[in-house]
Amino acid sequence: APQPRPDEEQLNREAEEFKRQRDATELQRKSEQEEAAEQERQGAAEVDMATVIAALSQQSTSAMASLRRGDTQRALRLMEKAMKMCEDYENSHPALAVETARVKINYSAVLSASDRHLEALSVIKKAQRLLIGVVAWADECDEDEDPGVKAIGAEARALQCAALVAEGIELESSNGALEMPIAAGASAGSAARP
Repeated sequence: APQPRPDEEQLNREAEEFKRQRDATELQRKSEQEEAAEQERQGAAEVDMATVIAALSQQSTSAMASLRRGDTQRALRLMEKAMKMCEDYENSHPALAVETARVKINYSAVLSASDRHLEALSVIKKAQRLLIGVVAWADECDEDEDPGVKAIGAEARALQCAALVAEGIELESSNGALEMPIAAGASAGSAARP
């Protein structure tokens, strides 16, 4: 068998090295493209989240303004639209869960103004459950790793207080038609009756 000439061996080695470098460059390019696509998806998700929060806030603000003007029916329509939006997003991110809870609390105010106290109380309870989940999530996260966790947790805790006040108002507004549930662990005999 003929022996390859030294310059052919050198050319073959160079060709192999070129192929390895080309393959490595291609892998690096693919990796960078995938990383850029992931960053774009995350950025789009953040933009979408901000858009949803802004839309929910706008609906609530408009509804509350209508309620203050005495237009309860318009307020109800606006809040029902906001509630439909919430159904699609409330479990997608803790910040959206907090905004959904805020919408639910505002919706309960509109229901209350419409003398729909039982429905209002039910909506408040749903908001409270959402907020309990967000607070639990925030407590489990490392605030140093993601500073947004602290802000979301603080907002959820503040809304928990608002939800408790709203619940108390509903219970009082119902003129005795609704009763405060007995706290877990308390016996029926130990519950105070008005």
